[in-house]
Amino acid sequence: MRGYFYNFDRDPEGKILKELLSKTFNEADLKGADVVFVYVDLNFEGCFNFLRKTRDKFRVVLIDSLYERFPLRELSLMQRLKKWWKYRFLDKIFEERANIYFVGDDNSGIDVITERFSIDYALIYPSKFVNSLNDKVSTRKKLGIPINGVYVGYICFPTEEFGFDIFREIYSLSKGVFKVLIYPLDYKDRVYKLSEDLKGKVFISENFLDFLSAVDVMMFPYRFGCGKYLINSISLGIPVVSFKGHCADRIIKHGWNGFIAENFSIDEFAHYLVLLSSDPILRETLSKNCLSYSYGYPTIEEKASFIVQWTASAMQ
Repeated sequence: MRGYFYNFDRDPEGKILKELLSKTFNEADLKGADVVFVYVDLNFEGCFNFLRKTRDKFRVVLIDSLYERFPLRELSLMQRLKKWWKYRFLDKIFEERANIYFVGDDNSGIDVITERFSIDYALIYPSKFVNSLNDKVSTRKKLGIPINGVYVGYICFPTEEFGFDIFREIYSLSKGVFKVLIYPLDYKDRVYKLSEDLKGKVFISENFLDFLSAVDVMMFPYRFGCGKYLINSISLGIPVVSFKGHCADRIIKHGWNGFIAENFSIDEFAHYLVLLSSDPILRETLSKNCLSYSYGYPTIEEKASFIVQWTASAMQ
């Protein structure tokens, strides 16, 4: 069987999933593909337009989260209109009625939406898609960043859903206790502009394993649930700081493997980052607790195998 993979290359998990799925569904151009896989992120409009153009194909949709479809904050009229317009395209993705929908169990309510549209779907759980880290010192040398000091990692689209609009205020409140290493998922020009503005304080890695290997703490100032990044960070022994989001309080045990700030208290969020960054004993204790993290989440290989089995069975 031959497969075409749309929108997988922007996301670290998507890249690995594509590699694993292509072992069964050999990668082909769109014309020669028997099945198309669509990895949905915030680019709802692009994913919908692609689905609309491929109605003659067997279509498989993977979507992890609703990305604040059900907001956790008060919105202005203009914000509500923008959100309605964006999420109308997500509705259209379901209205396209692809052959299979794999939806993430991150407590963001995506199962509610699929049932609203009477869609047949299978739940896919957040996976541990990176299993080990490289040496921290050698990784920092490789990245060309200062070796010493505490680094806080930040995985982001430079959008408000990922907290990019409040990042400067969070960092200002930290008073330089830590440096920041960013892994940009897209719109990299905005991230590099931030790095230039905060030169010597904010750095960038476009290699995901190097990024994870270099950081001491992770920050998730997200306005939605994104359990896959939380789970992978904690399973690697990296303590995290997050807002409650849609799923963080199911993954983070406050004061045990990380800290949860009230939505959306910037002062409290910055306080926990400073606390972790300035107390090496606390950081080491939480790191050890993270390594013992065992909620039975699947590996990325198990997740890919599940998707392969469902897809192959449905195509018969």
